[in-house]
Amino acid sequence: MNAVAHAAQDDAILRIAKSVADLWCEVLGIPGPIQSTDTFFELGGDSLTMLLFLFRANELFGVDLPPAVMLDAPELQSVCSAFARAVSAASSAPSGAIPGHSSFQ
Repeated sequence: MNAVAHAAQDDAILRIAKSVADLWCEVLGIPGPIQSTDTFFELGGDSLTMLLFLFRANELFGVDLPPAVMLDAPELQSVCSAFARAVSAASSAPSGAIPGHSSFQ
């Protein structure tokens, strides 16, 4: 990856991180700022607010991450990384393809 592509990827990850942190503040009703090591549940989240966050974030980013992502690694940094990977996979998948799923023959 060249320097320009790497800088663009870093910029995309920063935009995703800001959006995720903003959504956490919104659904949790907290002012922020949120640290990269903060966890959704330690900040007051529960299963219902997690589902609300995932619904809104999946819609915002055009992906479909399952709740297990946040249950397995609820730190802001981990959730942002999961969304960044999903967005990258979705943008590189052929049109109409679902990342991680093979098409039927």
